[in-house]
Amino acid sequence: MEREFTPSILIFCCQNAVVSPKKLIEEFEHPETITVIELPCSGKMETIYALQAFEKGIDGVCVTGCREGQCHYLEGNLRAAKRVHQIAVVLDELHLGADRVQMLNVDSADGSAFKQSAGAFIQRLKTIGPNPLKKGN
Repeated sequence: MEREFTPSILIFCCQNAVVSPKKLIEEFEHPETITVIELPCSGKMETIYALQAFEKGIDGVCVTGCREGQCHYLEGNLRAAKRVHQIAVVLDELHLGADRVQMLNVDSADGSAFKQSAGAFIQRLKTIGPNPLKKGN
């Protein structure tokens, strides 16, 4: 009997977009496979950080930022969205799949939206399967 694949996920999270993301992650089925890096703004996430994570075998990267028009740093979430798009293009060119990266814009007062969207992302990664660059595949 084959074990169900549990994806490893890296979440870059704007500290203004989600209150206590690490606490919310603890409610997921396998929180130990999810790493949260809190940033002052999602716009501080650099493309190279996500690409290095994929190179090291992470199955998915989620960048969480404020809703459009609500960024505390004016356009940080827009910069993050452009970077997520660039990462998706690179992942497609490498035949890893653009669906392994996601931009999530949430309202800081709505932790349930973050949990729901992150949960849907996890399910999508389960369907896609493991990162082919992951050692041991």
